[in-house]
Amino acid sequence: MAEPAMRRRRQLNADTSGLDEPLLSTSDRERGTSHHGHGDAHGTRRKSSGGSALVPYSINAYDWADLLRSLAAGAASGLRSLKAALQGCVSWWRVSAVPVLSVGQLAELQRLRERISVPYDPDSPQHQGALRALWAAAFPGEPCTVLKTERWKDMGWQGTDPATDFRGAGFLSLECHLYMAEHHPVLFDALRHKRRGSRSAWEYPFAAAGVNLTFTLLELLDLRHAARSPNSAAGRAFLRLLPDGSSTSGSSTEGSTPGDRDQARQHSAAASPFEELYCAAYAALDRHWLAARATYMEFPAVMKSTTKDVESALISGRGSLTSVVRQLRPA
Repeated sequence: MAEPAMRRRRQLNADTSGLDEPLLSTSDRERGTSHHGHGDAHGTRRKSSGGSALVPYSINAYDWADLLRSLAAGAASGLRSLKAALQGCVSWWRVSAVPVLSVGQLAELQRLRERISVPYDPDSPQHQGALRALWAAAFPGEPCTVLKTERWKDMGWQGTDPATDFRGAGFLSLECHLYMAEHHPVLFDALRHKRRGSRSAWEYPFAAAGVNLTFTLLELLDLRHAARSPNSAAGRAFLRLLPDGSSTSGSSTEGSTPGDRDQARQHSAAASPFEELYCAAYAALDRHWLAARATYMEFPAVMKSTTKDVESALISGRGSLTSVVRQLRPA
């Protein structure tokens, strides 16, 4: 009796021993065994001298590869994010940091601020002479017999006396008009007579718009406060355009060759960053006006778009007046 019972128990154990095997194909089982050396990858039991033991959960080579790839991708993404953050910090510092100015640049800044504070004085012989010079540029060949006349309206002044329009930006706005007429006569003529593009039936007034633009640039650059550096990013970027004072030496062109005069004009442009910025900004304003097919009532929107362009050009120009001008006046 005992012997058949023992035999039956051995047969039962032999028949049920497969329940301890993983539910994988033979190839999968062999692959798992070849990587781990014992049991399967999901907690199978194995024979040992002490009986059956549960093999701890393990990760096969393919899972390890996926894990390493995920870690590598995460590390690369983290490095890219860190790089972008560092680049953002550097860009912020370049824009926000107050540049260290040379002695010559500080002197140029002081002279510009002094000019900004000068109102137009109708009784000043110097100011009257500048206004007559503007007349000669706007109405060549036509003598200026009086300074108050309806003829000024043809240039875009609001009344018969331009002095009433200078209140917004002072004598500097007249100087900006003159600078464009003398150093960029083709641009002056094109803007003055609206020669470019398909014009509106109700155009912006050339002269008054120039005063408005001068005022807008002064506000954008935050140059009116003599006791502190500009708070605006555009203003701090503009400080990098200031000459060190050496470019103005020997600027006389009397008896010079055409090549010398061209070089002198380049020196004059480098020594006059505000006026150069004004001319380039005015060209950008007219371009925006034409692109928008604007009319007089839309002038504020055009000025806003122009201001954004000027700010962007100053910041991205990184201290190069040539770069700033090219962005605002593309060839």
